[in-house]
Amino acid sequence: MADQSKSTPSCRKRTIALETPIMPKESVVNRANRLLLEQQLDLLPLPKSSRDCRNSPMDFEYDNEGRRRGVTAYENTYRMAPNPEETFRSHVARDLMHDLLRTHLVERSYDKSLSVILTKTLADTIKEKMKLQTFSKRYKYVCLVTIGERNANPQTHGVHVSSRCLWDTDTDNSATASYKSENLFAVATLYALYYA
Repeated sequence: MADQSKSTPSCRKRTIALETPIMPKESVVNRANRLLLEQQLDLLPLPKSSRDCRNSPMDFEYDNEGRRRGVTAYENTYRMAPNPEETFRSHVARDLMHDLLRTHLVERSYDKSLSVILTKTLADTIKEKMKLQTFSKRYKYVCLVTIGERNANPQTHGVHVSSRCLWDTDTDNSATASYKSENLFAVATLYALYYA
């Protein structure tokens, strides 16, 4: 009897050891760093599948200190077109773009390296100013800005800017503004696409 009682616990230990998966050990420093990051960022586990997106980190609103407040629930509006007073008006966008081009490019000469930065800055500024207008918040904007050198002889250089789009003619629209000075030209095109 004494021999059987001694062999039984060792058998149990062996079966437990075989059932537990062999996993690499996490170092104490790595574990402490991971726990600290999880506490600071208040991360949620990833959704189980792409279909189960409830409670993803994007669904939560955060306060100024980064703490989670609660789930934002959105309901479908089924609005396929903007209200008449919120529709995109191309003349407003054209005037705004022309003013921005004039204020940023007045008394500037053409510089190839500066034009790269200036086109990005102008495109971002135009999009931000358009978002502040009274148009529907469902409009998505795409802005293209082209800056080029202008010579005294117009026969040596020529630029044609054109575009084609597939969109809903009732809700989507575009606006174009241009600016010319002695040694540079700029063309800004803004596309306003209603996201239903």
